[in-house]
Amino acid sequence: MKGGKSKAETKKADSKLSIKKKETKPKPKPTKNEKAGKDPNKPKPPSAFFVFMEEFRKTYKEKFLNVTKSPLQSC
Repeated sequence: MKGGKSKAETKKADSKLSIKKKETKPKPKPTKNEKAGKDPNKPKPPSAFFVFMEEFRKTYKEKFLNVTKSPLQSC
């Protein structure tokens, strides 16, 4: 029986080809260092200029009630 495979050799080959199942572990809860996913629809906070203009617009309208449009805006 030259060149024939013994039963022990085939068992070793089969064990190498078999797929090992990984243990399923539950995912740990995120810690403080890990970030949660960002919301792409979240609006950005207003910049300092917009915060300033909100306050300035109120005071400007109180001082100049009659001003609605400049001559350049009416074109």
